[in-house]
Amino acid sequence: MSVEMTAGNNPKIAKSNGKSIEHLLVIAALILVVFIMDAVLFRGLGKHYEEVFALLALAGVSGVIFAFRMHEPMLAEKVAKVRPPPSRSRSRPPKADSERSVIGYNMAIDEAAQAGDSVRAEELLATMLTGGKEANAITYNSVIHACAKCGDSRRAAHWLEKMISSGLEANAISYNAVINASAKAGDTAGAESWLQKMIDAGVEANVVSYSTVIHACALKGNLALAESWLEKMLATGIEANIISYNSVIHASAKKRDADKAEYWLKQMIDQGLEANVNSYSACIDACAKVGDVDRAEAWMKKMIDAGVEPNVVSFSAMIDACAKVGDVTKAEEWLEKSKQAGIPDNVNSFSGVIDACAKAGDAVKAQKWLERCLAAGVEADVVSYSAVIDACAKAGDTDRAQRIFMLMRHQGIKPTIVTYTSFARPFARRGRWQEVEQIMVAMTEQGLHMNEYFLNVLLCAYAAAHPKQGERAEVAFRNALVAGVQNNEFILSSLEKCVGRGRASEILKELALKKPVRKAKGDKPSNAAGTAVEPVSTQRQRRPKPQPKDV
Repeated sequence: MSVEMTAGNNPKIAKSNGKSIEHLLVIAALILVVFIMDAVLFRGLGKHYEEVFALLALAGVSGVIFAFRMHEPMLAEKVAKVRPPPSRSRSRPPKADSERSVIGYNMAIDEAAQAGDSVRAEELLATMLTGGKEANAITYNSVIHACAKCGDSRRAAHWLEKMISSGLEANAISYNAVINASAKAGDTAGAESWLQKMIDAGVEANVVSYSTVIHACALKGNLALAESWLEKMLATGIEANIISYNSVIHASAKKRDADKAEYWLKQMIDQGLEANVNSYSACIDACAKVGDVDRAEAWMKKMIDAGVEPNVVSFSAMIDACAKVGDVTKAEEWLEKSKQAGIPDNVNSFSGVIDACAKAGDAVKAQKWLERCLAAGVEADVVSYSAVIDACAKAGDTDRAQRIFMLMRHQGIKPTIVTYTSFARPFARRGRWQEVEQIMVAMTEQGLHMNEYFLNVLLCAYAAAHPKQGERAEVAFRNALVAGVQNNEFILSSLEKCVGRGRASEILKELALKKPVRKAKGDKPSNAAGTAVEPVSTQRQRRPKPQPKDV
């Protein structure tokens, strides 16, 4: 095989040969330069033709070198064209590649989880498992976290079960994520179940595990369960945090159990925890709900003495405590104190004072506080207007009730069933059943349905009329029960006043209804189903209290 053939077939060899020739030419050029410099500096050019020949030779050599330089890019391009593709069988251990792939999946899943994209996180994990990759605890925890973040407790639980069945050991992070997801979804039973499974699996539950379940039970108003889990946590030696105690105190307030609220607040303080404004406000609210103004004021004083500054929730609870017992003077005093403390004017505080006026049956003062509320630039809501109308109802002031009702409608505020019931009550007491029926028609046209409170007011109107409207009362009673309204002690009493006890008993038999059981004084009456109901005179339009950002 000739050198030319080898060079032609292998561009690398051709390039190497070209470089060698170029190097020789450069050396020759350097020799010629040295020869010419010697002639010029020491001998002079004169008639020495060898110097001229050297110059011509140098020019020729330079030309050849230049030609080689021009030819080199084309040679490199030729080499690139024929270069074989790199081998794919580079030495990388399969296990290392697998590990890198799992890490890549984990990073992508975590990114989806942080963005709250549970669908994407689940898709990535499913693809990973289908491709034969072995997911680790980090992988599953990221997907569980993504589902929990979206409030999808069912999918979070599914992946935790999948993780356990695959032989991986779930840790506190795994269980806590599912417990939290269940709690956020309002699934208290699910949260409890997963906490119990966590304990049964030998995974050490921490304060977060217990606090989440306690808070979930408290939000559902299940004080007994919240207390039970708090006691279990304390029994294991885990120190409860402020969230756990505040949750139970709030649950006690919801249950109107001032004794329990006080007990847990004292326990919290005895444990060395600093009660915050939410802790004290919840206890004050519990006292307010049972109308114990003195206890509420005592806890307000303790809060201030502890260096905790009362907020709008604290003052609203105090005003509500005064309203509960119809103490207008004290309600006004606490509203003034809230202003002195720098609490901005708000609808809750004004409505509390108006409600105190309503309890006291002072329609004039109730209207004045409504006007002050509007003058302060606070937008009164349906609760505020309903409270004023209720005050008018207690005072039997039909004209004022009509004016307030029309003002409310003019302000674009839609009345509720409570508003219509309060509006109808002063007319009912005077036996003006025609107006009550007109109010009922307006209520129905607005899409509201009669309830047991309005039915009782309507029957009272028929009973107070001259003459009594027995037939209308019977028709209204039958229609209401067919529509799903539950009979109770007060409704039956009003019906008896219209048609007599004998006829009322016959109507109950015809409708196959049992006579509601009369309760002892102080107990709430019950309906035919045995469910306790409030008497119509205590019905209130309730606004959710301003809630703290955390418990």
